[in-house]
Amino acid sequence: MKEKLYSGITTALLVFSASLFSEDANLLKNGSFEKGVQNIGLASTTIEDWEIIGDKAGFVCQDAAACTDGDISLKIHFQKKQKEDWKIFQSISATEFKKNTDYYFSGWMQTYKGSSIISIQLKKDGRTIKEIILSPRSDDKEWDGYLDIDKSGWKRYTADLNTMDSDNITVMCTLKNKEMFIGDTCWFDGLSLIEKIKVDRATKEVFPHKIFVSKNGNDVWDGSEKKPFATIQKAVSLAGYGTHIKITKGIYNEKISFTRGGTPEKPLILEGQDGVIIENAKETELKWEAVPEWGEGVYRAKSAFSMGLFADGKNIIAIRYERTHPDFMKNEIWQYRNLFKNGVIAQGKTAGHGFDFLKALWMYNPEDKCIYIKFANLANPKKIKFRLADASSCIDIQNAPNIIINNLELRYSVKGCVIKHSENITVKNCKMTSVEYSAMLLNAKSCKIINNEMTITAYNSMDPTTMYFIDSMGNMHYQHDVWNAHKWAGYYDRVGVAISSDRGDTEIANNYIHDNWDGISNYGTGNKGLKVHHNTILRCMDDGLVFNAQCENQEWYNNTVISAFCSFRMLSTKGPVYIYGNRFTRPAQDQLRIWCDSLADVYIYHNTVIDKDGMAYFGQKKTGTPNYKVYNNRFLGNYMVIRKLRKGGTEIMPDFKADYNCYLSDRNDIIRKYGFEKNGYCGMDYKEKGADLSKFFGKPLPGCPPGYFKGNAPDCGAEQLK
Repeated sequence: MKEKLYSGITTALLVFSASLFSEDANLLKNGSFEKGVQNIGLASTTIEDWEIIGDKAGFVCQDAAACTDGDISLKIHFQKKQKEDWKIFQSISATEFKKNTDYYFSGWMQTYKGSSIISIQLKKDGRTIKEIILSPRSDDKEWDGYLDIDKSGWKRYTADLNTMDSDNITVMCTLKNKEMFIGDTCWFDGLSLIEKIKVDRATKEVFPHKIFVSKNGNDVWDGSEKKPFATIQKAVSLAGYGTHIKITKGIYNEKISFTRGGTPEKPLILEGQDGVIIENAKETELKWEAVPEWGEGVYRAKSAFSMGLFADGKNIIAIRYERTHPDFMKNEIWQYRNLFKNGVIAQGKTAGHGFDFLKALWMYNPEDKCIYIKFANLANPKKIKFRLADASSCIDIQNAPNIIINNLELRYSVKGCVIKHSENITVKNCKMTSVEYSAMLLNAKSCKIINNEMTITAYNSMDPTTMYFIDSMGNMHYQHDVWNAHKWAGYYDRVGVAISSDRGDTEIANNYIHDNWDGISNYGTGNKGLKVHHNTILRCMDDGLVFNAQCENQEWYNNTVISAFCSFRMLSTKGPVYIYGNRFTRPAQDQLRIWCDSLADVYIYHNTVIDKDGMAYFGQKKTGTPNYKVYNNRFLGNYMVIRKLRKGGTEIMPDFKADYNCYLSDRNDIIRKYGFEKNGYCGMDYKEKGADLSKFFGKPLPGCPPGYFKGNAPDCGAEQLK
């Protein structure tokens, strides 16, 4: 099957050259979805049992990817558990198509959790002529088209068709299954039906060389320096390859969407003067009323759905209604009514301190369409300025290649810049404040995120190492209230730079990420050739760096992580991965954490690790990590600790290779127990204690070319690598 599918990649790429021309070329339009539900086993089930998020035809929009202008998308999210056979579908009809004409169809699909079966059907006069079925329980079933199987998570499907004498062309997105649970989600995205001839016409289109935008401009003007546009989106809608958009100082309350880009030789450039700010969320006046039955200091106000809430410019911890509803959350401590009443309280061995560290909580309740909020000091929200943000981004780039974003400040948004299904995108010299996901790369390729500043600007502190309490015995403990609130009751992680299912050769460099949840996170499959280097990460409530993906030929080097809960978490990977020249210090718990079963080659070398436990190994249950190599590191603290074992399976103790490291202590006697450090050194001296990694493994490791050190042997630690 693979051979047949790969034969269609050329055609699939040709389809996406459609991003070079106007979105008007797409015959599928927002506002034309029709919805329906067919219950096979439970006649009483209605469409209201599902939260259906799609185009702008009356659905409640809770996701930017589902409601971007010009991008036909559909998200289905389950609010109630389903146990019977059923299917739910949405269809969209083509507009203004021609008879006896050749067209390209393109679309993406993805599922998250559950075991849903989703399909896209092309119908002509009500009869299915092409179909693709995606099922996690079996191989994808191919239609008369092509599947781009290199895109993990997201999968793209394309097909050719001729309308012949048809009077009706319909695209139907269908989901069916026997059992789904709260939180299960699937997406259909980027649906397009484009006349073939328009692809050729697009390459001949001519775009403006320069476009100017000013707060004193007018969108009816021509966009010249003397007569600039008033909105950035107006300029973007007219720009193409070779266009340079220049924005003058000011605050622009708008969302920018790119559906067209440039070429490698002539990129599309969006650049701001110093002081250009793009704000997603505007100040919102809410009519608050007290809710004493929920507890002292709890207020609510009617509102449309929001994913982010900012109080006086700062981000407040969000409680997720679906996760904390009593039907889903059986632990009463984490049910939303109790959270608003008590904050985080003690359970088991974990202490809780009410609202002392949380500072505030908020939640959107879809049942009464209200926002609920409570501050630690019981403040009246009527005296506070609020901004509400949906799940959209300040800048959204989809299916648009070769774009440069330079010198902008993005703020008050759940997402800063989202790069989706695009390649050769550069975001540099930008500042992203009060943004939960500063940069998101979804199925992107050859992108660069360089020299940016990123922070959540949280209402609570995001430093896990300074928030502590002293128990009755005088022992100091780090508190986990903020961490637990996010993980147990909120929207899980928020990330400075999130890379998912990258298609190769992306670079994340020289960024300053501070006061965030996670610093840089890589997950999904694919992710070949990623380079993460020279970033400074300061104060992360969870992980500074993390890969949780089928990473291949990646390098993480010369980064500095200070005051994260865990400096670098290593999860599953394909390998090889090279981690070198990094500096890790002052974590709340671990520095380098191995948390996976993996047979991949992972090289951890020439890092300097200060304080706490240098290595943390979590017992695994399948293969362990026999091909991890830990060499030439400098541990200015305890060498290693073994954390609690994972439940189930066979307990596999540390089985990686470790030698030629310098360390100050081995208080758990792990070195002797597991045969590590035959040539290691215990003490402060680290000079000339390492192995020559230009030849030790039969080939030079990245950063260690022949002659990379002076003297008889290399020094241990990051200082050796300049």
